[in-house]
Amino acid sequence: MADSSSPPPLPPPAPTILPPPPPSVATLPKQTSGLAIASMVMGIAGLLFQLLAIPAVVCGHLALSAIKRSQARLTGSGFAVAGLVLGYLEVVLVVAAVVFFVSHFDTKPRPANTVDTSTSNFDLSRVALPNFPELPDSVFQTLSKSGVRVAQVDFRTANPGTDVLPGSRMKIRIYLPPGEHAPHSLTCVLVAPAGTNMLVGNNLDDLDGDAYHAEALPYAQAGMVAIWYSLDGAHGEEPKGITKGWSLAYESFRAAGAGTVNGRNALEFALRRLPAVDPARIFSAGHSSAGTASLLLGAYEPRLRGSIAYAPGTDLEKFHEKILATSMSDMLFPGLRDFERKASPKNQVARMHQPLFLFQAKDDSKVPLATTERFVELLRETNPRVTFQTVETGDHYDAMIEQGIPAGIRWIKETMDSN
Repeated sequence: MADSSSPPPLPPPAPTILPPPPPSVATLPKQTSGLAIASMVMGIAGLLFQLLAIPAVVCGHLALSAIKRSQARLTGSGFAVAGLVLGYLEVVLVVAAVVFFVSHFDTKPRPANTVDTSTSNFDLSRVALPNFPELPDSVFQTLSKSGVRVAQVDFRTANPGTDVLPGSRMKIRIYLPPGEHAPHSLTCVLVAPAGTNMLVGNNLDDLDGDAYHAEALPYAQAGMVAIWYSLDGAHGEEPKGITKGWSLAYESFRAAGAGTVNGRNALEFALRRLPAVDPARIFSAGHSSAGTASLLLGAYEPRLRGSIAYAPGTDLEKFHEKILATSMSDMLFPGLRDFERKASPKNQVARMHQPLFLFQAKDDSKVPLATTERFVELLRETNPRVTFQTVETGDHYDAMIEQGIPAGIRWIKETMDSN
């Protein structure tokens, strides 16, 4: 019989309820990182648009960091790595390109004075005159067949130093007709050298037995002073590669106002060193690209009596349209579009008030006759003193030598007789 004083038996303990085990990593839902995808997409797009390279790198690093912290809930590390690789590669390429172009195109000292490029036209007044070399009789030699006296002068002899003033390194060749001449008794013709693409200038060859005289000598044989002058920015003067050479030559040509500074300096030299030149009878002349230079000099130099252009380039924007359309044009030729507007004769028609003589063969294979005809029509809207002569054959060069220059000489004499 149980003891009634004993405590009642305790109830059985409640069963222990354990929490469910955490799900395994393998069963968690996975998601691809949007930042990783964005990094890869921008890295690929950065091959074309390099500005996306930096966002690709930033997104790639953020994506990898998020994936690491997600305990495998985020994937896409491969996308992020691809974006990082492409992004860093593009950054390296951009930096290398900037270093290359800075080292190749911005190392040339800028001239102290340059033609003003902030206006719609060249401003030659911004470029100071250089020192002009003396011209002693001893520098002249006589051409045996014609009796014309000729001398070549290098402006560098009177302009030493490292500061390169536009037009201070040019050369000129002077042709004097035979005999003695009284002061202010001779007509003078300023002739630029042809053979450029009007993005760069041109030098003069040496005065030796093989010197080229064909485009200047005939004027002296006709009793005039002829001055053949170089254009700043002769291509090939810089032996540091074609790309840099073209860019540096263009900068010099541009600083000299597409050769207008050189023409002005040749005119000033004539007035200061050649007393036989009549200041009221100074003309410009030129063939092809030099014809372009002749027209431009007439537009910017009011002291000229008239200008002659044989088969000139008159629409440089059209002539250079393929260059202007390339993405590298502004990098190789800074300010090219603005320069073209100033240097294209068709844009300077309103400034051409002097008598003009244009000549071209109808079978010219380099300058379309229709382009010159349209230019002449523009000229005649504001200038009644425009003469345009064509011949049937002779192409670009022979027509100028055989028929153009003789016609130009006759025109000069007729222009002077008409006063």
